[in-house]
Amino acid sequence: MPRGRLIGILFLGVSLALAALIFADAWPFLRGPAPGTSEWYWPHLLRPISRWWPSILFAVALAGFGAWWIRQEESHSQFPIVILILLILGLQLALLYADRPNVGAELVDRTLSKASNGYVATAGELSDLNETLRNFPAIMPAFDNDHARTHPPGFIVAHSLTDRLLQRSPMLAQRLARPVTYWRCTDLWVLSRPASSAASLLIWSWIPSIMAALIVIPAHRLARRWFAPVPARMATLLVASLPALLIFVPSADQLFACLSLLSLLLLVAGLGEQRPALVLLSGIIVSLMSFLSLGNVAWAALLGAYTLLWLFWPAQSPVKGFGEVGMLQRRLAPAALYILSAASFWLVYWLGWGVAPWEIARVGLEQHHELVTSLRRYDWWLGYNLIDLLLFAGLPVALGLLWRATEGFGEKARLRDDGRIAVLLVALLLAINLAGTTRGEVGRLWLVFMPTAAVVAGGMLGRRITDRPGLWLLLAAQIVLVLSIGLAWRPFFAVILPVERPAMVASGPAIPLDVSFLTPDNRQIQLSGYTIGGLDFAVRSPLEVTLHWQTDGPTLRPYVVFVQLLRSDGTMIAQHDAWPVGGTWPTTCWINGEAVIDRHQIDLPDDTETGRYKLIAGLYDAAGGDRLVASNGADAIEILEITVP
Repeated sequence: MPRGRLIGILFLGVSLALAALIFADAWPFLRGPAPGTSEWYWPHLLRPISRWWPSILFAVALAGFGAWWIRQEESHSQFPIVILILLILGLQLALLYADRPNVGAELVDRTLSKASNGYVATAGELSDLNETLRNFPAIMPAFDNDHARTHPPGFIVAHSLTDRLLQRSPMLAQRLARPVTYWRCTDLWVLSRPASSAASLLIWSWIPSIMAALIVIPAHRLARRWFAPVPARMATLLVASLPALLIFVPSADQLFACLSLLSLLLLVAGLGEQRPALVLLSGIIVSLMSFLSLGNVAWAALLGAYTLLWLFWPAQSPVKGFGEVGMLQRRLAPAALYILSAASFWLVYWLGWGVAPWEIARVGLEQHHELVTSLRRYDWWLGYNLIDLLLFAGLPVALGLLWRATEGFGEKARLRDDGRIAVLLVALLLAINLAGTTRGEVGRLWLVFMPTAAVVAGGMLGRRITDRPGLWLLLAAQIVLVLSIGLAWRPFFAVILPVERPAMVASGPAIPLDVSFLTPDNRQIQLSGYTIGGLDFAVRSPLEVTLHWQTDGPTLRPYVVFVQLLRSDGTMIAQHDAWPVGGTWPTTCWINGEAVIDRHQIDLPDDTETGRYKLIAGLYDAAGGDRLVASNGADAIEILEITVP
């Protein structure tokens, strides 16, 4: 049997063993240091088997596509890349489906939740973006979102600008907001915001997943610069099957994963082809990454170190094309260009709003130390981050990167580009590990480095293993870990109340009606009947009123139902106001043709006088108190007259 196939069988066997342990939860320590403490800990939660089939289907499709692609001869067709993009996006959504069949709602909930993201809500609550930017270091500790407290203003600016842009297209904002207001139909924050805020939430709930799928474009282009066709495909497939990339959906780290690989591709191409514009663009992307998260400064440092190595320890030809000056200046020009562009966002912020970059860094690091670092043990971090890295990057990627780095140290000739990156990346990860400043779940936080590690590892494995079935076994080992972690653990949980339809006993009204209320957004809410109980006025028992509603679709506003008991002169003596179904199912949640059973209880005052009373019902918008008008022109419907003896 070829050596490559034996290596593939070994990796697949270890991954299958790990998958069995993960599914059975036989080794709980794999999930993190300590449950019930401030340390991170992945909950074990097997998804219902009935919801596994989409994930298995897309995983098998990815494995099958990989087997086919690895065997193909060299081709310049973009068809495989397009298929790979669709498979990555599909597998992400399939894993989400295993968590919750309503994938769109789950994406929105995870994006809105302040425990997992929350920048949309933070940006939406700002009254003046410019004022916020001018005073951002002072404002940071006051944010109720931990991410906003510890990060630069990049994401807040991005969400705010998206909201403002959508305000200029009200019709588009309304259309995009409709599914969000329905999925979050009990969320007063979403319902109280303009349609542009909900539309922005929808857009940003999809951007990370789409960027994660598009990552194969820079991955394949970078791999083709470094490797022959088969190793390049293997590198691209390992990027596409990174467990962390497919499981942490949607997260900002997916954006960083794609942007990091794109910035590396541009830098490598810019230096190799002596194109300063590409070096400049690479630095701008790196600057954007650091403006979104301070942790990405580590990635900026890695590319800076790579630039210096390339310039002063060249593996190819000397540097040209950066000005007809002396050799030292020609070598320093690309480095200076990269440094200047890598600071571009911060320089604009400093010059435009007067905030020094180090002030943001100081406050952010202080907040992170208070919220995270000071609460977690350094010794646990040293070991468990390596476990996280092995699992969420995958064994072929983690061990392949280490193999390439050690191989690079032993080369007699100058290091190839991928070898330089491997050595720098391993050194950087070790430095971060020993520093212990982040002390967070590596599976997510180190996603920015994993695609580059996958490209390096895939290229090295593709060169060393000429047996193509052996390469496919390595891909299968990755996919096994994706399925086991994605279906058995809960590494991503939106800490937010999901919208669920309450149980309503289906029953027809005792007394039918046919009255409709018209909303400002042209929805018709029909009162189809009612049932009355508790008419024992001798003991002044509560009056029980059950209203039966129907509508032709969800409304834009959550209308309050009121039921009032009035004297003959119109004076109210008792009432009950609430969202329908005990406050759990507002009109923003209703669907066309749905029968809503809405119970109200009116407590009669002990001093209720004898006489004739009338019971009325209707709806109003709590924001302004405006009642909806019924089809008969009245703002309330008289249900019946009651005589109190």
